[in-house]
Amino acid sequence: MHARLLTNELRVTRHIMDDSLCPRCKYQDESILHTIRDCEDVKKVWNQFIHHDHWAKFFSLGLHDWIEFNLKGQNLKAPVGFWSSFFGIMVYHLWNDRNNLVFGRSSMLQTGLIY
Repeated sequence: MHARLLTNELRVTRHIMDDSLCPRCKYQDESILHTIRDCEDVKKVWNQFIHHDHWAKFFSLGLHDWIEFNLKGQNLKAPVGFWSSFFGIMVYHLWNDRNNLVFGRSSMLQTGLIY
């Protein structure tokens, strides 16, 4: 929520590395939202749990509003009960999977085990 996850975009800003591209798609800069929501591989995961009527709002909010919207989860009508807990767990696993990919371990998304 405070935009402190050390994505490639932030690493470039801090002069830690030269490449800000997403390690998954290698197409767009790796921002926090790209990593846990907007990357095409990650969208496939979210699309399984978000009713298509809510995709426009779910995929358009900024970071702070997106997190707040999902933690409240009152208007989402997702097929999963206790959405706020599920959301937090999914974000954790998506970030963890990204780190596994970056640091040379296997990615569950790339092997198709998450979705």
